[in-house]
Amino acid sequence: MILIENAYRKLVGKKRTVEVRSETIRLQDSELALLTGPNGFGKTTLLRLIAGSVSLHGGKITADRPLFCITDIENQLDPKLTPLENFHYLCAYFDHDLPGRAASIDALERCGAGALLPTVAGKFSKGQKARVFLAFLMATRFKSILLDEPNNGLDYEGEQLVQAVMEEKRADGAAIILATHSPEKLLEKATTLIVKNTEDRFEQIDPRRARFTRSVIARLKDGTMHHVSLDGLKDFLIRHDHQLLDIITERTVAIG
Repeated sequence: MILIENAYRKLVGKKRTVEVRSETIRLQDSELALLTGPNGFGKTTLLRLIAGSVSLHGGKITADRPLFCITDIENQLDPKLTPLENFHYLCAYFDHDLPGRAASIDALERCGAGALLPTVAGKFSKGQKARVFLAFLMATRFKSILLDEPNNGLDYEGEQLVQAVMEEKRADGAAIILATHSPEKLLEKATTLIVKNTEDRFEQIDPRRARFTRSVIARLKDGTMHHVSLDGLKDFLIRHDHQLLDIITERTVAIG
């Protein structure tokens, strides 16, 4: 189970400020939540708060252990180690029992990474790194799983593999949160959504309440970021005429 109770954290950077606030969010065992919204909106920070790698300024978060959290696939394998050596490293890092060698090799084969056994991770593509992480999840039994953009770097076959592994982990009783700005690929598999409401607080909603619209991210001079639908963009620009710094990017999918 994962329980988030009125969590709050403010991160002030040189270029932008991120504030993460939440309502009460509860994930039971075997649930899959999609944490969705545009880039720069606090999704990764919320995952790190749940994992405990970033401290809270307010509220409370509890999550069953052992817990697995990956927010940067590019840099979370040791580049000098092979896949099985990285499994040793990851088990030590996340305080999990080491799976058997046969189970580990079988998981790598099932994830299309068997040929990588003698190769060090520094030579992997981003997609190959993702497959090794998926194999690690397949070979282990984490109670809480947090992943940031797990489909990045994967082709269609890889995306299908993500879904298959998540279904297997749900059947194993894990509570799973996947952060993504493109939830439509996984929406049918989700039991719940975590989105930002009109008060800029993360809340939990039924996937059947989701609708998809076009939107933009507006950054103000105080460093704050605002997710604005195209329908409301004119009014937002009028209200913040002297505060607007730039429009960062357009998102094709948002929860409204």
